[in-house]
Amino acid sequence: SRRRFWKGEMNADKQVAYDTLRECLLTISKLMAPVAPYMSDLMYRSLVSDAATTDSVHLALYPVSNEKLIDTKLETRMAKAQIISSLVRQMRERAKIKVRQPLERLLIPCANRQDIEELRKVEEIILDEVNVKRIEYVLFGDSDVIKRKAKANFKALGARLGKQMKDVAARIGKMTDEEITRYEQQMGIEFDIAGEMIKVERGEIDITAQDVEGWLVSSEGGVTVALDTHISAELQSEGIAREFVNRIQNLRKDSGFEVTDRISIAVGGAPDALRDALAKHENYIAQETLASKITSNGDSADGSEIDLGELKAMVSIARL
Repeated sequence: SRRRFWKGEMNADKQVAYDTLRECLLTISKLMAPVAPYMSDLMYRSLVSDAATTDSVHLALYPVSNEKLIDTKLETRMAKAQIISSLVRQMRERAKIKVRQPLERLLIPCANRQDIEELRKVEEIILDEVNVKRIEYVLFGDSDVIKRKAKANFKALGARLGKQMKDVAARIGKMTDEEITRYEQQMGIEFDIAGEMIKVERGEIDITAQDVEGWLVSSEGGVTVALDTHISAELQSEGIAREFVNRIQNLRKDSGFEVTDRISIAVGGAPDALRDALAKHENYIAQETLASKITSNGDSADGSEIDLGELKAMVSIARL
């Protein structure tokens, strides 16, 4: 939420961000008061200023939940957003692609159009969390990228099914995409085995997703995602700029600058790829680092060396 707080003018979005943060901190100070009396009181006194509030958190009423404000649909789509973000981070780690390196697209298969519309409501949050440019939605079975396979969990099923285990395992191996989706959503599925309906419950089937060249695929909790791992020259340049911002932020911290201090940045001995990234993304770098000026000093060796993996340069920053 940093960008929401650091916007220039106080618009509606910025005001809502501050109001929400205050409400959360104020409620937390009351909740933690019995176990952290001094810290909670310090937090509370810093947040309240009007005469209608009490002088101490220990004189305030304990928070009471308002069940009318519970939005189960919001909770469900946010839970999916968390799972998707976690899966993408795991796939990035598997492919050794840093989170600061932007990627082009994420493919998410859904059971129906309603699920797609629900995910669209948290799309911007997901994109920001995983640093991907766009999300493409498909219905299960409509994509050649997403290929899921079901396999019986013999350890979980064996003791319960006994002789029927072999037939049930064979049927599980033939599950369609639609059946896999139904199994994940309903926490189980029933099969007709020789005229007898046998229910297979959650955890008794292992669902795996197969990677396709150029894509990584992963599943968890009924959610499957495919990540396009191709990195174009444009994406690589943006990734370099993001890494550069990270190093500048570290230099700001090491130099003891305040978070509101505006600075100038001088770069020396930068390789062509870094100079190109600085030129293309100067506005982004300036905004993120509060830099009023970014200059290149050619082969100058002044300042501190920064390491961007295969790229190195000398950088100096100064408070304005």
